[in-house]
Amino acid sequence: MRIVPSISLLVFSCFYLQVYNGSVAGTDTLFQGQIMAASDQLASPGNKFELGFFSTGSTALYLAIRMKNVPTKNIVWVANRDLPLSGSSMSLTINGDGYLVIVNGRTTYRVSDDDLSSSQNVSATLLDSGNLVLRNGNSDILWQSFDYPLNTFLPGMKLGYSKKTGKVWSLTSWLDQEDPNKGDFEVKMDSTTSNAFVLVRGTKTIWSSGAWNGKIFTGMPEMRLNYIFNYTMYSDENETYFSYSLYNHSILSRCTLDISGQIRQSTWLESNQQWMLFWAQPRELSCNIFNACGPFSSCSDGEFTRSCLCLRGFYRSENQIKQGQHRGCTRRIPLTCGTGDNRDRFFKMNDMRYPLSSIQEISTSNPFPSGPQVSSSDARTCEEACLNNCSCSAYAYNTSGHCLRWFGDILDLQQLSAKDTSGSTIFIRLAASEFDNGRGANNYIWIIAIPIGLLVLLLASFIVFRRRKSLKDKGEMDDTSQDILLFDVEMTITTSSREFSDSENPGKRTRKDTAFPLFSFASVSEATENFSLENKLGEGGFGPVYKGKLLNGQEVAVKRLSKRLDSFLFGSNNQGLLDWGTRNCRNIWLYVA
Repeated sequence: MRIVPSISLLVFSCFYLQVYNGSVAGTDTLFQGQIMAASDQLASPGNKFELGFFSTGSTALYLAIRMKNVPTKNIVWVANRDLPLSGSSMSLTINGDGYLVIVNGRTTYRVSDDDLSSSQNVSATLLDSGNLVLRNGNSDILWQSFDYPLNTFLPGMKLGYSKKTGKVWSLTSWLDQEDPNKGDFEVKMDSTTSNAFVLVRGTKTIWSSGAWNGKIFTGMPEMRLNYIFNYTMYSDENETYFSYSLYNHSILSRCTLDISGQIRQSTWLESNQQWMLFWAQPRELSCNIFNACGPFSSCSDGEFTRSCLCLRGFYRSENQIKQGQHRGCTRRIPLTCGTGDNRDRFFKMNDMRYPLSSIQEISTSNPFPSGPQVSSSDARTCEEACLNNCSCSAYAYNTSGHCLRWFGDILDLQQLSAKDTSGSTIFIRLAASEFDNGRGANNYIWIIAIPIGLLVLLLASFIVFRRRKSLKDKGEMDDTSQDILLFDVEMTITTSSREFSDSENPGKRTRKDTAFPLFSFASVSEATENFSLENKLGEGGFGPVYKGKLLNGQEVAVKRLSKRLDSFLFGSNNQGLLDWGTRNCRNIWLYVA
């Protein structure tokens, strides 16, 4: 926290207010002596970004830069991540020494921390890149927000290190969705491993990007999708850093480190009004990361990534669902801690790895969170002991005759496979009404769902029958697919070039596009060994890429396209250009390289 005395600031403020006192609303620059009030904002020249005192979801306010023309108003930088503000009396100004400072009552928070040597005629300008730049009267850059990234990596930023000062430019995650304070994860460049990027949690390295090979990081095949991003690795005697830019500057893109420790590159789709994920690393987020799914959730490791599920009787907030995040669940019905019919009950979960507690019932020297409280008793006594303590959230009784009890939030609960012999049984405490309502609700759901399901199935069958009959009558169901195993890439390239030349004669144009042939799904599956994981080269925003092998020994790259490609390339008004709706479902379009 950079808090400095405010007496000198008030003196200089009074002096400069007499010289220059104008509103900053709607402008891109704050001049020395001006004051930006809590209700004012700076806007970049093209209205792409705005600087102001904004909420991150809680009641606290932060001086932040956010995207202005995006409905989600994503925050890309926060000045006072370690000092949340409240009320409406805070303001931003440039003091007499040339420092950019936040004034809140008797407290002054210095935003620009570099040595400015009492610079005069200083101004702060918000650029269309999202960078807040502090300049002197000679337009020399004294300080810029891009040198202090948080969890967002924008085009034009740099991540790396200074060889002269030792300064590191890295990404750090937020503490949670509403708190921008420094979280658990950091992405930084490792100077000892060919300038690879590493994801660390504390002192433990979780993931590496692989070495830079001159074009991409070897552990990130998604970077081959370089028709949108221009990647740069720069190094001299003073510094080494990685940066990127966009070939099309009208595209809005960002790279973020989320609170779960995943790095995500996303691009804004104006037609769909949402962010489209290009790639995410690490792809396999393991449950071994502590409390990966948050309280009252179970984490299970899948083939490619982890999955998080709320426990029975708990739910995710609407805000978390919209943001696609899973940072814990909330109890649906509060515990009654009563007696008789209102007495809380337990539901059984098998094949679990024992969790941790957010609080300890017995005072010990062990740090929070803690393991269960252990005692010796029989199973019935163990259950009663938990019910008789209103803070007890779960219990277990193991084969050794030990009673285990957890208090407060249940953390780091993992669902193991049925084949895992280390799995245990745990009983989670719920309100009695969760069980009563559950049985009745399930009966009604089945009564309603079965006839509706049958009706939908009959209607779908009728529509498919009519559609197939119509296509057959029109002669549109002829199978024009080829066998990719017999495909000759070199011959096709020659043929395609000749047909392209012939297409200049309107009389020779045909409907068939031989430059992009259609292959049968069966032959593609055989070439890629049924799209096996061993043949998977990577995955981008438009689908996964697999390695295939033809009968002549030539290797090809096969990309299974996603429907999201239509929206990205053509927008919502021209999504028929790729003609998804009329393609035969037995065939698949492929890029062959």
